[in-house]
Amino acid sequence: DGGATFERAGEYPSDDGYSGDVALAATDEGDAYLVWIDYYGRPEAVSDLYAVATHDHGESWGEPVRVAEGDDELLVDRPWVAVGPDGTVHVKWMSYVYNGTYEEMWIGYTRSGDGGVTFDPPDAFDVSDLANYDDYTYSNYALAVAADGDVLVSEQFLEYESGNSLASSVRLGRLEGDEFDSDEIAETYYSRDLKLNAYPMAAAAPTGRVCFAYLDALERDIDLYVAVADDGEDFDPPETFESGVGSTQALPWIAADADGRCHLIWLDNRSGDWEVWAATVRPDGTRSPIERVSDASFTEDGSPEQWLGDMNSIAVGGSMRYAVWTDTREGESAIYFSTSPIEGP
Repeated sequence: DGGATFERAGEYPSDDGYSGDVALAATDEGDAYLVWIDYYGRPEAVSDLYAVATHDHGESWGEPVRVAEGDDELLVDRPWVAVGPDGTVHVKWMSYVYNGTYEEMWIGYTRSGDGGVTFDPPDAFDVSDLANYDDYTYSNYALAVAADGDVLVSEQFLEYESGNSLASSVRLGRLEGDEFDSDEIAETYYSRDLKLNAYPMAAAAPTGRVCFAYLDALERDIDLYVAVADDGEDFDPPETFESGVGSTQALPWIAADADGRCHLIWLDNRSGDWEVWAATVRPDGTRSPIERVSDASFTEDGSPEQWLGDMNSIAVGGSMRYAVWTDTREGESAIYFSTSPIEGP
């Protein structure tokens, strides 16, 4: 009924075990794909990755498919799912060997061409050189599929020496067939404030444009930067929407629409407390003025009752933008939601 009411459609696992790190991708045709890490029926130190699909707008769901399997040493983490222009379902995750320290790390990847019924044998792309945790920290986050079918992985890379940070960069990994390449988008300032909840993210539009968003502190304030590649590969120099106002920006999210606009949402504390703001990269590449989304400011005091979560989100459908975030204006964490028409061409 258009989101007016919801009912439980399934539960995984059904009896014991526990699950986490859920990701979801949906299409306009009523298909949706859910992936998660599952410890069902296995020791707590072992994790597997599962996927399940619906093809009738969530009325019914199929049987879970085990996409990747861990063992006593190989851990599975941070899954993400996206649907390509041709309907192919793409799933990525991180796999690593942990024995007190991170010894080896891979990007795991698989695809399904039959609507999630079966998945190809997983590929493993070794990123251990970037993930030597004695000297480096490497993480990858969101997954996007470009108009040409390339699979894009947002990455963050930090370099240390004797526990002190030396350098930081955000990168965009690209899966082309059986090859994985990682290109630096920008060198970034590093601090612990930036490491936490500083997820870099890419969004791909059907026009071929790719937008890449990340946090940086080049001007001492922690600001949101966006790099744009109209051809999906050659990025313009990253720019902020607004900087120098003495505020911290946090928890960005990005989505692209059918006309090539890239829509962003983030938290900003320019008022002294947190507020939700948004902006758009227009089809001609210009930036819109920033706009305040929330109609009240709110705080986080470190307590479970006033936690702002790990992520905000913005999505685009038809002629509308949909924003969602965690808000504590009433004294406790609650989910708030707002809509707005997409900016005209």
